[in-house]
Amino acid sequence: AMINMGGRSLKDKYIIYDEMQDTERYQMRELLSRIGDGSKVIIIGDPDQISNPHLGKHSNGLSYAATKMRGSEYAIVIEMFEDEITRSHAAREVARRLK
Repeated sequence: AMINMGGRSLKDKYIIYDEMQDTERYQMRELLSRIGDGSKVIIIGDPDQISNPHLGKHSNGLSYAATKMRGSEYAIVIEMFEDEITRSHAAREVARRLK
């Protein structure tokens, strides 16, 4: 839980945070500021799948971090587009209709 991370650095770790589109900006900043020496962090999420009613496609922590960290020597931002994602036809239709 993020509440237990206060003041800690995650040193020599490989960390994957998934479904991060529902984070607030301050939460993402807290997570990323905990990266310690030797650590690698992967942050995954889809801004089109936000379920937090207080966040938007561009106002969530994932989009905020991607925008601010783009071009940094410490970060790589990879964006995937719909035609690059492999899902069943049924899953694609559900995602499109329930957007």
